[in-house]
Amino acid sequence: MKTYIALFEYEAGKPGYGVVFPDLPGCISAGDDYADAFRMAHEALALYADSEDRLPEPRSLEEIKATWEAWPEWEQQYQFQVAQIRLYPLAEAVKLCSEKAFAIAVSRTFMS
Repeated sequence: MKTYIALFEYEAGKPGYGVVFPDLPGCISAGDDYADAFRMAHEALALYADSEDRLPEPRSLEEIKATWEAWPEWEQQYQFQVAQIRLYPLAEAVKLCSEKAFAIAVSRTFMS
């Protein structure tokens, strides 16, 4: 299964996270808190993959930093965390997103 880099954007002291996938233009998500955004990111990725004929190969964080044209803006203007989101088939992603145990994986997703 493919794993894509996701950027979880937040504002200190304000609720909510926005999620962007640099490798997948237009694939975005959001959540009330990190755990919610993490679950919704899996669902957004699965929905995106389900609607596309072919997905690009995932890039490493280093490749994204070097080639994604929006990286300099993100680095200077946003507070964000980087996580890896694994692509699951849509039905499996929806099921995972509804399970409480899924939140346990949240603490292990941040990249250094």
